[in-house]
Amino acid sequence: MRFWTQEALHMNEEEFLPDKEDMAANELGTMLHDVLECFCREHAVLKDGMNAASLQAVITEILEQTFRKQYGPSPLMPLLLQKRSMEQRLSVYAVQHLQALQEGWSCIAFEHQVENWILGGFPMKFRIDRIDRHADGRIRVIDYKTGAASSCEKKHLEPLGRPDALSLLSPALHPYTKRRKNGKLAHARWKDLQLPVYVLWASETYGGAPSAAYYNLPANPMDIGISAWDTLHDTMPGYEECALDSARSWAVELMKLLYEGRGLITAEELGWPPPSYDVFKDLMTSRRESLQDLLGLRLTPHLPF
Repeated sequence: MRFWTQEALHMNEEEFLPDKEDMAANELGTMLHDVLECFCREHAVLKDGMNAASLQAVITEILEQTFRKQYGPSPLMPLLLQKRSMEQRLSVYAVQHLQALQEGWSCIAFEHQVENWILGGFPMKFRIDRIDRHADGRIRVIDYKTGAASSCEKKHLEPLGRPDALSLLSPALHPYTKRRKNGKLAHARWKDLQLPVYVLWASETYGGAPSAAYYNLPANPMDIGISAWDTLHDTMPGYEECALDSARSWAVELMKLLYEGRGLITAEELGWPPPSYDVFKDLMTSRRESLQDLLGLRLTPHLPF
């Protein structure tokens, strides 16, 4: 239901206001993305004479220009404090970027738009923040995260106490199951498929087994850095299924649910917690009839329960 509300009906669009007192979290994240894209385009590979101080100066100047263009020459104090926070994050990022270049990585794509890539018979459209290539040929896809630092697996998978409950949504959805060190099975549901989908596309485009990572850019400089998903392709003995294979199955089945009109179900109806960033919280707790009237949906979902 949130997909229809946010993506199909475009109910999430907001415009920046020039006289705003401060930035919302998504606005701050967007500005950081813009600065990082510009910076990485200019400094995609290691060059003679590169040093941390010069890169910090460059990224700070890019932020200054971007910020002034958005908020003018005399922003209010709350905005200036947020700008200072961004300066601190970007300064740490510039040093780490140089280290990555020195380790053999280079940036080969920035804000890369994928159009009409086919997965399971369905066209997909998405944008990847950054794609890196190592001197040894390895590929990694990176997604910037400006909120609290978190691991990729924690963001994408949620422990599932009752794996049999998934059949209420679709008999084709199976929990991602792996064996813990103590020998017990751990079941989880996918709550996000972003990075696995990026990796599936990258596997077809570049070949091999690309890796995935978050680049965490939270307010605390100590937590800034790469958080890699090292077990995405894991096929070590003891694992019931590779995480990437499980994610592929979920992505295809969920697209079928939406295509067939069986996907207009809220997380609350399935007993799942809603997304942490949920601007539709009050809307989703409305009675279904009122919700469909409000959204103009004259469609009764084929609820299997």
